[in-house]
Amino acid sequence: MQYHRLLPAIFILFMGHFAHATEVLRIGVLYWSMNIPGQVAMRQGLEAEAERLNARAKAAGLPMLELIPQVAGDGPGGSNARSARCRTW
Repeated sequence: MQYHRLLPAIFILFMGHFAHATEVLRIGVLYWSMNIPGQVAMRQGLEAEAERLNARAKAAGLPMLELIPQVAGDGPGGSNARSARCRTW
């Protein structure tokens, strides 16, 4: 059995016990770069999964997910940008 396929359902059920349906669960997501195709694909996949989970959560009256994406930046200034962005969450 592929247990990783059950994780979204388990997450929604688990969060239903701790949050009201009107609440939004804000999740900070840090990407290294939007110049790397794999990073772009990862972001697209994660956002598509969040949309799918939100549709299920809405139908069940559970809290919605809000992804807060930030690009950490690649290059010499990337480390400082990451630190500053993480502190603002």
